[in-house]
Amino acid sequence: MISTLLQLVLGQFIRLGDGLRPSAIHPTLQMHRVPGVAPHGSGQRSLCTPRLRTVLDRVVAGTGTIVLGLGATACIPGIQDADPSVRDAGTTDAGTTTTENVVPLTELTVALIPDRADKAEDNSLEDFETYLEERLGLPVTMQVTEDYDMAVDLLVTRSVAAAYLGPFTYVQARAKNPKVEPIVAHIEASTGRPWYTSVIVVRADSDLTRVQDLIGQRFGFVSQSSTSGFLVPRVMFQRLGIDPERDFASLQFGTSHDQTLQLLLEQKVDAVAVDKAVFALGLERGLMSLTDYVILWESEPIPNAPLVINDRVSPELKQTLQDALVNAPVGLVGVNSAASAGYTIVQDKDYDVIREIQQSLELN
Repeated sequence: MISTLLQLVLGQFIRLGDGLRPSAIHPTLQMHRVPGVAPHGSGQRSLCTPRLRTVLDRVVAGTGTIVLGLGATACIPGIQDADPSVRDAGTTDAGTTTTENVVPLTELTVALIPDRADKAEDNSLEDFETYLEERLGLPVTMQVTEDYDMAVDLLVTRSVAAAYLGPFTYVQARAKNPKVEPIVAHIEASTGRPWYTSVIVVRADSDLTRVQDLIGQRFGFVSQSSTSGFLVPRVMFQRLGIDPERDFASLQFGTSHDQTLQLLLEQKVDAVAVDKAVFALGLERGLMSLTDYVILWESEPIPNAPLVINDRVSPELKQTLQDALVNAPVGLVGVNSAASAGYTIVQDKDYDVIREIQQSLELN
């Protein structure tokens, strides 16, 4: 049975602790077919600390309401209440390296999961490289891998010292090498919070108005290693007693979020599960409109994808890298090549909710 912790991402009997604002990318997105998603808060600012917590602060007995702790910890540049350079003693992850046997790096290569098909051609990543080179005093290279698994393998085998991974791929990497650790996650420009959501998108002229209507339809996932494009919607289907292999007419995997969305545009599938930011980007670029495509389902907040290091990174370089990103100028592109409102420090336990989902699905 799925524990109550999983309610964090499944969109039922959940409300945000405070302050999640409607999307600045496309404010009407919240108004279309999102059953089970509580209305967003009033946008009040919350007390800011440098530590992102993805644990539940409180379960209100008998009401079915879970209050999400993230709202009280995310930081937006310009309204911080705590100095992000201050670190708590004794809060170091088990995977943290020591100065012993660490060979100083002469360059830093960061592996990137290919969450978008055109990521390798994204010129904005050059600004990210340049900024880090100036702050770290090292050459920095962003390496987009062929698939999600390759990014994990490069990091756990120490072929690279750092990687941008999805929440699920981070959990997989940590299981293979306990010396890898997340150090920061970006803050979404559209929400001002360090989380994102998964959505299921369908054609507006279809007869699909609830998740159960997907039975017998053609469905598109991103990749079995994708958090928002597979893991989160898959556990939602499990809760509803839906087995995609058994109950859907066919399954396709697009390998990246934008290519999965393209499957829907080309009418090769009837519905897709993707990161909501990719759907919003499709609207912004005019590839689709809310007249033709709508959100059938949206998850509750998922911890944002982390920048992860292994034990090739010394404690001193880790500190410098964290400080560089937490204090990065507004507008610097995120490590996921999307608009970022800054960064916040994260640690391994912030992704325990992903482990809970993984265990419930019996995935490796």
